[in-house]
Amino acid sequence: MPVTITARHASVNDQIKDYAREKLESLDHLWPRDADAHLVIEVEKAGYLLEINLHSGHFQINSRARHRNLQTAINGAVRKLEKQLKKLKGKSSRRRKGKVQVPYAPEDLPEDIPLLVKVPDARIEELEERSASLKMRESRFPFLLYRSAETRRLSVIFRRDDGSLGLMEIPER
Repeated sequence: MPVTITARHASVNDQIKDYAREKLESLDHLWPRDADAHLVIEVEKAGYLLEINLHSGHFQINSRARHRNLQTAINGAVRKLEKQLKKLKGKSSRRRKGKVQVPYAPEDLPEDIPLLVKVPDARIEELEERSASLKMRESRFPFLLYRSAETRRLSVIFRRDDGSLGLMEIPER
């Protein structure tokens, strides 16, 4: 992570700059994306004001710390930045977990999918159960939808894998 250090109203020695860079680079495991850090050290009457601005893509994270000792101010600002990065990383991982994964991409669809052809609206006949089963045995279709003459409910007769016929009555709501 490239770190830019700016000092206002003071000069900062190389040892402090290396310490600050080392502390900021220790956060790379939390935020593996490309990020640029800008560290601003400002001298005040009461001590040091340290501000860290981290830019990564469309994220901008800021942390500040104020202390009499410069190293303690660096530690405090890095700790606050670490807390914010953990929180942000947790949010992004929760968002990823909540997304519905599509089992296939459109280009991965097999080419041998049968074409769906809409047929004109069919009439639903009113039949007795016996005549519906006879009609189903004569037809080549896998199912027959009809209205039962006895119960007035929609019913479906279908071919089972073992060759026999199955019957489903659809309850009214």
